[in-house]
Amino acid sequence: MAFALRISGKTKNGQEVYIEPSWWNINELRSTYDFKEELDYYLDCYLYVDKKTFLKIKESQDKYRRKGIYEDQLWILENDRTNSELDEFLQKLQEDSQITIWIYEWESGLG
Repeated sequence: MAFALRISGKTKNGQEVYIEPSWWNINELRSTYDFKEELDYYLDCYLYVDKKTFLKIKESQDKYRRKGIYEDQLWILENDRTNSELDEFLQKLQEDSQITIWIYEWESGLG
């Protein structure tokens, strides 16, 4: 099974924003927070949080941004760009926004 993660929320002007931080630790998130699971053919897990909780999660995941494979210079540049997008996203969020953290299973072909 391969999993990926997508974050979404609405900005103050109503625009839906999607960001996919590659370094976030999916196993840690699923063991720490109460994700709602939906099983169709693939497993999808959803967590709906407010801005304050999201900030806490974002800060807890930052320790992975330059760890392991993410120590490579190309990953550092990509993850720094994505982290800037997350910061900008937080600035533009509606105050009472609900942020969705979606962990989804995808077909990796690795069996």
